[in-house]
Amino acid sequence: MTGSRALAAIDVGTNSVHMVIARPVPGGSPEILARERVPVRLGTGGDDMKLLMPDAVERAVAALVEFRHIADAHDADVVAVATSAVREADNQGQFLRRVHDEARITVEIVSGMEEARLIHLGAMSAVPIAGRPHIVIDIGGGSTELIVGDHAPAALARSLKLGHIRLTDRFFDGGVIADGAVKACRRHIKSFVAHVAQEARDIGFDVAVGCSGTIAAVAALCAARRGETLRTVANATIERADLDKVVADLLSRPTPGERAGVPGLDPARRDVIVAGAILLRQLFKALGIESLVVSTGAL
Repeated sequence: MTGSRALAAIDVGTNSVHMVIARPVPGGSPEILARERVPVRLGTGGDDMKLLMPDAVERAVAALVEFRHIADAHDADVVAVATSAVREADNQGQFLRRVHDEARITVEIVSGMEEARLIHLGAMSAVPIAGRPHIVIDIGGGSTELIVGDHAPAALARSLKLGHIRLTDRFFDGGVIADGAVKACRRHIKSFVAHVAQEARDIGFDVAVGCSGTIAAVAALCAARRGETLRTVANATIERADLDKVVADLLSRPTPGERAGVPGLDPARRDVIVAGAILLRQLFKALGIESLVVSTGAL
């Protein structure tokens, strides 16, 4: 960030739209003026995300109109990017035009590789990993990014078509665990992850960092199992043993209603947490991760 005017950065994601408004501080980190997040489920129910569904579009446009009002109140310039759901949708042009006309926001669609690059920079800004061999994992609604290196640019950056909404729609319709669904989901994840996991292990890393709402939600579940309540997920850790127990508990509750009693679980994630937790556990296994640090910095 340069200059003195505030900047509103907006991420139009598959699950949620996010906005951070910050003002540059000479010689220091930007001053955060506002954070907003609205779960719009933009990638839900669209035939493996080939279409943005009308109700999801309405939710997203309404959220972005409100974001514009908030940005204007801070006299902030606006920069907006869209990721997997919009990137893959056949009707992306209609959505982008509505956002431009109604919210006065021009949204840039970023490629999976650019998304990975930006996630890596965000993670390095929040967790002191520069100069240390590391892997950054970001589990979104429609895609998962894996970045390996010790600085920017990364030695390896991959964007995989795996996400908690995409997997839920395919294997856990309505968030319900049917017979054989978990095994099929794990097999599907393995087919996507095996090659890139080998690449990551060949490069090597000492520390694992995780971004995204899914990983933050799992961190809260792990803490709750230890009898802790996280004031912030920043720099929280997910241990493999805790993750195994969390996944086992979730799988013992086949419906979203039965997950209502899970300590630490955000009610808005009851239907998608199973897919997200399974995906994270499979990544731990494939990559040989024993512990992961949560970063609040991402795209």
